[in-house]
Amino acid sequence: MIINALRKKYEYEVASAKANIAAYQKNPTGIGEHPDLVGAVDTEMRKLAAAIGNLEAVSICYPNTEKGKQLLAESQYEMSL
Repeated sequence: MIINALRKKYEYEVASAKANIAAYQKNPTGIGEHPDLVGAVDTEMRKLAAAIGNLEAVSICYPNTEKGKQLLAESQYEMSL
């Protein structure tokens, strides 16, 4: 149950960062509190990368779903190259 909660938390963080990046791209002038748009998008990209990394780690270490099993197999394949 805890692992599933973490998985959902990381999925939310991925979706949130993607939505923020899309908002910055579609209407950069409408976001007055962020005059440095590149910096703001960089911050969101870092959040996105961290969330993806955390989600991948959970899926690889706790492969109780088909997606987790697929990521584990891919990870093992990449390590063998």
